[in-house]
Amino acid sequence: MTKSSTLPLDVFFHITEELEDDPTALRHIALTNRSLLSCARPSLYSSITLSDTRGLLRAERLSRTIRAEPKLGELIKSLRISELMCQAPYDSGYFYGVPPTPDLLPFHLLPNLITLDLHSLALRQGPQGIDDLVAIVGALPRLETLLCDTLAQNVHHGPEEPGMHLGPPWHPVLREIVVKDGSWSHWTFATQLLRSHPRSIERLERVTVSFPDRLSADGLAWIPLIRTAGPRLCVVRISITDTSMRVRHGRAGSSMITELDAYRNDHTYVMDNLSQCPALQILQLKYHPDPSTSTGTAQSDGPIEALYGAMVAMSDELCARLSGALIDKTRYAQFNTLVLRVQSQRWNERNWYTTALSSEPDRLAVVERWKRVFSAIEREPDVVLDVAALYAVQGGGW
Repeated sequence: MTKSSTLPLDVFFHITEELEDDPTALRHIALTNRSLLSCARPSLYSSITLSDTRGLLRAERLSRTIRAEPKLGELIKSLRISELMCQAPYDSGYFYGVPPTPDLLPFHLLPNLITLDLHSLALRQGPQGIDDLVAIVGALPRLETLLCDTLAQNVHHGPEEPGMHLGPPWHPVLREIVVKDGSWSHWTFATQLLRSHPRSIERLERVTVSFPDRLSADGLAWIPLIRTAGPRLCVVRISITDTSMRVRHGRAGSSMITELDAYRNDHTYVMDNLSQCPALQILQLKYHPDPSTSTGTAQSDGPIEALYGAMVAMSDELCARLSGALIDKTRYAQFNTLVLRVQSQRWNERNWYTTALSSEPDRLAVVERWKRVFSAIEREPDVVLDVAALYAVQGGGW
């Protein structure tokens, strides 16, 4: 590395600005000159990605670096942790997932972290995995965006390390939470987050809870959090399962079951709580018919389209009430968009299963049906109604 610079500092700053969107090139060039490295360091540290088998090694190096120079930790604004893997002992060729735990990084030394993106990670089994996430969030005082995509909970077979004490928890000012796909106790995380950091939810503006098919029912656990964030919440994207028969949600706490008992169905419970969001601008629903019901449709030898008979809980009357509430400017002065994405059901021998619509006429019929029940919104000149039937069975992602 060159010890002295032969160019003025403004040239180095200009180089840094030009290569800001190409961190690999900036990193390679910065290693050629100490003055350039000093100028480029804020850009190089602003966004960090830890992934696959190299991610664990990078995490160890990053931990040593920011412990030695805490000011470098202050430069990190965005952190993505994805598919962390570690090779099992004895060179067996087997790799296991490394869970995101509080001792993975000194999170308390990342005081300016704004975005935390957790993708395709295996949490520790049971309540420990959720406690890990809550502790990590609590260590990040300026966290605004939390993304949890395709997480899972598996038994961790790797070597156990003593946990790190992160000190007294902070209360991050979250602006956005995205939770989608995967198979983990996200309902417990929602409850723990609200219980441990209630003040961090008060300024929440955007919530996405998106899961496929029957897993959508677990999204009900996020409603108390949505209710707490109500005054400032402007965007809600949520998966809904049409439960025509009342279901006891084993994953819901006793207080939530008591709340649900006061409503005719789960949809009414969701909509009633959304009515407490006066700043709501965009409501996006992913509707999944309940695969366990055959109400309103007779069986036959061939596949029967059940779109029109399966919508027991999400009735025309409820849709009309929702339309009237959303376009009421005294309640939602800024509301301007309603997005609906609908999947269908078909009968196959003895079981219902969620499927895509096979023909364009079927898709058009579904779209027209939903436009009709939400006709009040479609007639509003300043409100967009976006309805589409899903072409294929999709996961939770929007």
